[in-house]
Amino acid sequence: MILFIFGCMVLGSIFIVAGYTMPGWRRRFPLSIYNAGLAMALGMDLHALGMILQLYGRIEQMVGDGATFATDDPVYFVGSVMIIAGKSLFVWVAALGEGRTYSRPFWWSYWALLAVWLLVCWSFFA
Repeated sequence: MILFIFGCMVLGSIFIVAGYTMPGWRRRFPLSIYNAGLAMALGMDLHALGMILQLYGRIEQMVGDGATFATDDPVYFVGSVMIIAGKSLFVWVAALGEGRTYSRPFWWSYWALLAVWLLVCWSFFA
């Protein structure tokens, strides 16, 4: 049953992304709602897959290694990267201004604050 549900989710994701890919590619300049839809579809899939991988990593750590808060598991790291990529696509969609162009200050402030947060975390936990 789990495999059936997973297959349904994968098929849905494939059709959603495929449905937005061709119109988004044809209308790539200027940016349009099709590009935003494709970015949202990819972002949601990346975010969901990243959450699944993080959850798997946590369950594996708790069951196999005992309860730990270590994040050195590669599966957990890949899940985290996928979540950040998905969230970045969501931010890009949020930065779109009426479907024609995106707000560069909004977009670059997101990346700047992400870099600052990385430096803060690195300095405290390294």
